[in-house]
This record gives sequence, C-alpha cells and structure tokens, in this order.
Amino acid sequence: SKLKGYSGSTIAMDPKTGEILGMVSVPAINPNNRLWNYNSDNDEIKKLKSPMFNRSINGLYSPGSTIKPLVALNAVKNKVVDLDSDFYAGPFFQLPSSSRRYRDWKPEGHGVVNLQKAIIQSCDVYFYMLANNLPGVVVVCDKNRVKAGYFAIKDFGCDTLVLDDGFQYLKLKGSLNICLVDSTNPFGNEHLLPRGILREPLHRLSKADYILITKTKNIQQCEELHQTIRNHNSLAKIIYCKHTPKFLVNIKSGEEMSLDFIKNKKVAVFSGIAYPESFEGTIKEQGADIIYRKRFLDHHRFSKSEIKTVFMEAFASGAEMILTTEKDAVRLPKIFPKIPLYYLRLEIDILSNEDDFHSLAQRICLPQQEELLKY
Repeated sequence: SKLKGYSGSTIAMDPKTGEILGMVSVPAINPNNRLWNYNSDNDEIKKLKSPMFNRSINGLYSPGSTIKPLVALNAVKNKVVDLDSDFYAGPFFQLPSSSRRYRDWKPEGHGVVNLQKAIIQSCDVYFYMLANNLPGVVVVCDKNRVKAGYFAIKDFGCDTLVLDDGFQYLKLKGSLNICLVDSTNPFGNEHLLPRGILREPLHRLSKADYILITKTKNIQQCEELHQTIRNHNSLAKIIYCKHTPKFLVNIKSGEEMSLDFIKNKKVAVFSGIAYPESFEGTIKEQGADIIYRKRFLDHHRFSKSEIKTVFMEAFASGAEMILTTEKDAVRLPKIFPKIPLYYLRLEIDILSNEDDFHSLAQRICLPQQEELLKY
C-alpha cells in the first residue's frame, strides 16, 4: 500500500542469511490475467512503468545505490544527520589531498539536497560528503545537552564532547573552554543580548583556557583588545587568526575560479550572516565592484520567492555575476539565475602562537586521562 501510485520495488531480506522473505514490484497485474499475451521480447515489458516489468528481478541497480537507504537509516537512527540538514551536492566530489574527482551520476549535480532528496535522487556526492566530513565523528542533536552527552558516551563510547556555544550551557562542566572573539567588533557596547551583542558578560572571559581572536588583519592594532582580555583573564592562551579567501565555486557546475576572476567585475552580493560587512569587504578587497547587495538576518532560511527576487534584481542591476557565502550556498533552493552564481571559499590561517593552536587540537583529539570527566 505504501507504493500505491508509484513505480518501484520492495524486497525484504534476512540480513544474516540473505534469504528473500518477501518481494513486490509495482505497478503489477494479476498473473492470471492476459499473461499468455506477453513474452520476454515484448516491448510492453521494456516500458519503465509497465506492470509487466518486474523491477525486483529485471531492474538494474548498482550496489552503490541500493546501499544508500541503509546508510541513511543508520545515520538517522544514530543522530549523525537529520532530515532537514542541507548540503550542496555539485557534479563531483574531491578529497582535499587528491586531484581525483568522484563524479555523480548526474553531470550537472543535484544542487542543495537534504537526506530525503539525496535518497530519492540517488545523489552520490551527498553520501561522499557525509562520509568524508564525519569520519568517525558522531553528531548528536538534542535540546537537553546533558542527555545528548550521556547518549554519545554510552552508545558510541565517545571520550570527547565538543559543544557549540558551550559557555552558555551551565549544566555541563567543560574540561576545556575555548572562546572566539571577533577582532572587528569584539564586544559591541559591552551589553548582553538584546541590548548588545554579547551572549556572556565580559568577566566570563576568565573561564576560557584558549581565546582565538578571529578576523585579524594586524596583530599590532589589537593591543587594546589584547589588554582588555588580559584584564579578565591573565592565563589563557591567546591565538590570532584570520579568514583567508581561497577561491570561488560555481554553485551550479562546481567549477573553481581564482580570486582574480572577479577583479574589475560588476558583482551582486547577498548573504544571511551575522556580519555581512565582513563578507562584502572581502569581495571589495579582490577588486570587485559591488553594484547590488541584499542582506538577510543570520541563519535565514531562504524561500524560493526571496531568492528569485534577489536574482531578478541582481540581473536588472547590470551585475555580471552573483556572489554569496559558503554558509548561505547550502541553504539555497535549487534555482539558478541568468548570470553565474558563486560562493566564496574561506579558510582559517593561524597568525600567532601556532604551537599553542596545535596543542589545543591535540588536547581535543587526544585528551589526557586527567581531562576525562567521570560520569
């Protein structure tokens, strides 16, 4: 009944022995009705939606495709991924350390897909990315982080838990606290939300073991910020870093372009991030002329009508291309403008105390026994 109105096949197997427990092909006919009028060479059998085509026996499905639903079910069951997580699936997948491209069956790629769409469309690149981005890492989503932590420890044997915005979750005591401070606007007016931009009062800096000062352009110009941090925390390791633009990626084709590609070009930009000025400033630094911009709130989930409007206005402005952030690219609906659409790829460069950064990474990945909290 679940396949009513669809074309497909369902096979139930014993996972231990491989025994076929049940098999159904849809659409189907009563085998006692007109069966003698058909033979294996009949064109009717070869028609994709013909009831005479037995999809369970005659359908040709590569092993890679048939295993995807099993991988997906396991990922959802273990909370590695959820149905609403969006990923951009281009025409190929490429490991960072390799020049080899693992191509999708669909030459132009699938665009933005979630788990359900990836299964329906048999999206190869989605499952490549899932495997590469989470090698041995368990992602657990739960409003109750204490419950989620116990789940990760008991069910997966995790010895390290990494929390986003962990400073604000006082129910869990961390053995290592990391704080990121934006050098371009570190503390705003020094008030908490909603009056200011801070999530924690400044004196809570004293709880940090490592403080990373991000978006740093000149360390010498951060002396006042450095002193403010030291007034609240004299012991934390302070590491300066910056976001470095690397290249542009065509969202439709996956083609990578150098940053020089946008020099002296008229471009349109849009984003849904906390500080769009930083993104737009980076685009200007590459020599581009921004003639159209559209800003959305941070974490904005774009609707098709909003993006269509942005695309039409960008095209009407005379822009030669549209640029957005990688964070926003994965949330875009699968529609494309009349002009090229790219996202900017950024990476983090460590500017100071690189040894401290490697020490931090080692403490996270290889925690010492005394840092493992008992439960």
